[in-house]
This record gives sequence, structure tokens and C-alpha cells, in this order.
Amino acid sequence: AAAAAEQQLTELLGGLQALAQGTKAAGAGVEALAFEKDDDENFHIDFITAAANLRAANYHIPQAPRHKCKMIAGRIIPAIATTTASVTGLVMLELYKLLQKKPIEKMRNGNFDIGTNTYMMFEPNPPKQLRGGKVTHFDPQSGQEYEETIIMFPEPQTKYDKIWVEGASELTLGQVLEALKEKTQGLEAVSVGVVLPGEDEEGKPKARNIYMDVQQATRKNLTRKVTELLEECGHRLAGKRLTDALQINFVNDDGDDVQVAPVVLKF
Repeated sequence: AAAAAEQQLTELLGGLQALAQGTKAAGAGVEALAFEKDDDENFHIDFITAAANLRAANYHIPQAPRHKCKMIAGRIIPAIATTTASVTGLVMLELYKLLQKKPIEKMRNGNFDIGTNTYMMFEPNPPKQLRGGKVTHFDPQSGQEYEETIIMFPEPQTKYDKIWVEGASELTLGQVLEALKEKTQGLEAVSVGVVLPGEDEEGKPKARNIYMDVQQATRKNLTRKVTELLEECGHRLAGKRLTDALQINFVNDDGDDVQVAPVVLKF
């Protein structure tokens, strides 16, 4: 193993020397770049994170996540002491209102300018409401437009709408679906997926199907505890009180797809 590693290092150094000679022969120069921590497209923080963690691995010391490397490299302690502290203070004022059960009309958004010491508080806009109806889409492959009917539950729906299932730690998947049928006024769950930890190669969330009404093999999961199914998919539930890892597709009595608010399991 050591000989193979030494051979790889020798080949890498040889390649770098050839690259340097080719660059010099082409008349290209090398100049220093200005460090910028807030531009993710320049990969400065990515390089610092990779180099620091490689060195940490060599000396068996704890490695640091990217955001910690960015904090150290950027020396953002002055910013923490000003802007972040101001934002935290304003957030805490709103949290006090929540603890005191103040009406929603008492909540405020805030803008401020540290340079001029100016603060402005104002009522937040209401959340955007989503409604069903006919939506026109364009298919780039056929070059034609087509209509789709969107059905939502509840309607109107905002990003704050959730469907809660209490006591999920003691429920089977079938019992969860029965509870959801009651909460959604009779909508049927035709498939259930679990969002997996991590992302795929395209940076999108991964999921695994644990139930489909047309697949006989998945119906055995209806009698299993939902917590057991989640843990099999890589979710660590110890100490957790909530999870929204289930992705459930619903249909109405006519067989039409219904866009239902996110389902949250409460343990």
C-alpha cells in the first residue's frame, strides 16, 4: 500500500511539473487571486476546507465542516458582534410575543442599517395562498401546450399548512394512513415514500417507496410500525419529536391526484 501511494504521488508531481512547463511555454502567467469567502463560485472556501481536512486526517485531529472553515478563514467575529447580534435581538423580541400568545397582528418584520443606526419595523405580508384550478404547461419536446387541473387540500393552502399525526411512535403505517384519510376528508393514499438522508448526484433529495397500492409486495409494510420503516431508511429518530420524512400521494374518489399539505408525524 505504501509503495502504491508513493507511486501515485510521484505520478502526480510529474504531471504538475509538465503542466507548469506547458503553461510557461505558452506564455501564460500565474497571478495571485484575491480571497473572497462569500463567492461560492470561486471555490476558495471549498479548497480551504479540503486542504485543512486532509491535513487534519494526516495528523488524526478533528476535522471541520465547511461553514466552520469559512468562519475561521473569513474572520467574521466583528460581523457576529454587530449584524448577527442585531438580527438575533429582533428575532428574540418576536419569540417573546409567541410565548406571551400575542395575536398575529402584533408580529413584526424588521429592516435595519447598521451604518446609519436605522431600524424600521412593519407588519409582515400575509403568506401566499395557493389555489387549485386549471394550469397551462408548455411541452418543449412536442412544442404544444396542455392543461392540467390542480386539486389542493386544504384550499387555499399556504406554506405554513401542515397535517399532523399525533402519537406516531405507536402507530403502524396502515394506522397512519387511516388517520390521514380522516384528516383529509376521505382522500386515499396510493403511495408512500421516505425521503432519504443526503442528496443524489444532481443535488436533489433521494426517496424510497415503502408502499404502493398497486404493488402487492409493499402491502406488508402497512402492518409495520412507521418508526421502524423510517429507521430502515436511515433516519435516526432517537430524541426526535417531529418528522416530515414521509412523501404521500393522495387521490380523491374520482382518482384525481390531490396536492396535500406536508404530513408531519409527532412522536
